[in-house]
Amino acid sequence: MKKCLFVLIGIIFFISCRDVGKLVDEKKSSSYFINSDRQILYCQSGNWFELGIDTMKADAKSFKIISNDIAEDKSFVFYKGGSQKQVDRNSFYIENEIPKDRFHAYYTDNALGFKIIEGADSKTFEYLNGNNTWARDKDHYFYDWLITHVDRKSFAFINDIFSEDKDSIYVAPDVGKLQSVLPNKGGAKAINNQYMKIGRTVYYAYSHPNLKLMTSSFDTISQTRVIDKNIICVNNQVIISYGKKFKYRNVDINSFQVYPPDKEQKTQDDYSNDLYSKDRDKVYYDGEIIPGADVKTFTLLKFDFGKDAKHAYYKTELLKGVDVQSFEEADTVYKDKLGNRFHYWTGKKL
Repeated sequence: MKKCLFVLIGIIFFISCRDVGKLVDEKKSSSYFINSDRQILYCQSGNWFELGIDTMKADAKSFKIISNDIAEDKSFVFYKGGSQKQVDRNSFYIENEIPKDRFHAYYTDNALGFKIIEGADSKTFEYLNGNNTWARDKDHYFYDWLITHVDRKSFAFINDIFSEDKDSIYVAPDVGKLQSVLPNKGGAKAINNQYMKIGRTVYYAYSHPNLKLMTSSFDTISQTRVIDKNIICVNNQVIISYGKKFKYRNVDINSFQVYPPDKEQKTQDDYSNDLYSKDRDKVYYDGEIIPGADVKTFTLLKFDFGKDAKHAYYKTELLKGVDVQSFEEADTVYKDKLGNRFHYWTGKKL
């Protein structure tokens, strides 16, 4: 008991002795402080107990805050608590949230600070499409802060996935470099943000684990209809899901739709909901029929489980002997009152 009391007193004493000081400019930043010794401190959001304090080698008299995590004094520019010695202090400025000086444009790394965007012209460098993935300057386009080897004058976006210049069609995966996938013979048109068509061929690109260009060709393409970002219908006859044609030719096109999520289960947070679809007669998972599933009563559960009035399913697999009424999620399993238990990630019976 005495030991615990001493520890508690020690913690209280330690806390009371911290001289974080006061905010330098509370309107601009909640993280830069000045203490009674006129030292500048960086403490993220004032949370020194969990995140610690950086005592900065900054001149208090000339110290000025630029934004929440960027400041300067007479000699240096600072990011969080560290001086950015690669930055030309006298010409430093921020334009449209991009740190720049007369030599370079920079992006910020939370751990390493300012990183030079190699090859960028600082005066003309700008971000595109409302995010930091794409950028350009007077000479180049950049993807993830790396120069792309595209023709600057003719380069254009087809949709969120595909782009082109006078020579090539390109795909930009979620992570990685821009890749040329086709010679550009002209006529590329967006169907939606995921699909494009050139002539009589529809294109879709998988990016995980490796880039794969999916193609679907037709005698003619008279009509395309977007059902979902990853699912389209061509000529009011053929469903294409994630770049693959449905292998079933008896799909009822007029009633076909992505299966609506169960709002109470919040299934849309647990997998890509458009893997499930239905028409007036059948329920599908990733283009495969779920055998015996009742369209009228089928509902989605989490982690690729589903059930109808009589049966429970994992993807397209019927789970035999399950009590449907009591079948529910419990931590990392789905279980029922009969003692059946299925692993949430694999669907295997435990």
